Amino acid sequence: MRVLTSSAHRLMKEDMAKYDEVFRSVISETDSSDLTALEDLSMQIFQESNACKQTRQLLNIKNLLEMGKQLKLPQRNTVDGRLKSLISQQLLRLGGAEDFVALTNLDFLYTQACMLYPLVREVVTGWAKASGGILSHGVHDSGEEVEERVPNSGEHLLSQRLKSPSRAIEKVIRCYGGDASFLLDICRESIIFRDMASLVKCLQAIHADRNVHICRIKNRHSKAYNAYETGGYRDVAVNLQLKTGDAELLGVEYHTFELLLIHKSYYAIKDKDGHDRYVRWRNMRGR
Repeated sequence: MRVLTSSAHRLMKEDMAKYDEVFRSVISETDSSDLTALEDLSMQIFQESNACKQTRQLLNIKNLLEMGKQLKLPQRNTVDGRLKSLISQQLLRLGGAEDFVALTNLDFLYTQACMLYPLVREVVTGWAKASGGILSHGVHDSGEEVEERVPNSGEHLLSQRLKSPSRAIEKVIRCYGGDASFLLDICRESIIFRDMASLVKCLQAIHADRNVHICRIKNRHSKAYNAYETGGYRDVAVNLQLKTGDAELLGVEYHTFELLLIHKSYYAIKDKDGHDRYVRWRNMRGR
């Protein structure tokens, strides 16, 4: 184990040094008030989300029972009995009027993510436009504004933005003890910012948006963050749920997705070789 750890560290040493240099540069170029605003808002969101304790993929019991009623099976009473047994074993009370069960079926989670992504894309595009950011996929490189480029197909867009099934299975086994309900980034999107002021503006817009619920935040720009965990790379990772009429209609209002807020200096030095080294480093560490 010690040999593997040492080899993993050597593999990423140059990349970590490069990211550390970017971090020092970003900090020196950023107004202290923006850094303070990011730190304070991140802490406020962390405290609010920690009170809710929604760090798993959930299924509303009311929706689950409704699904059971819709099943056209000859042994409906047996199905109802099994559903009630499942609910009694996995009931999660989160302090509200409604009850939930953890959603551990990976196929179901990917089905939800496919339905949710177009709604997420629309909302995230609005936040990006309002704060001067650009989406990391399907945009021009000018950085002046968000300009959508029509993809070849919806299937192509989904394949680019959803977490790969192989990595999802790998992460569930390595990090979550086989429990897929802890996987909160199957559906995901990223926004790139030219400066920290724009990133903070976007985070403020997200926090003020009543159509989303923030479940968790990781401010990897904090000086207290151990960047070794991400190979030196830093961003602000926000896990959210979309609380719109369309999301409720599709039954995905409790599906948690991930949004990454990335400073352009970090995004600019990412390349395939560096990512391949990161994957090897991650594999060596069993993550």
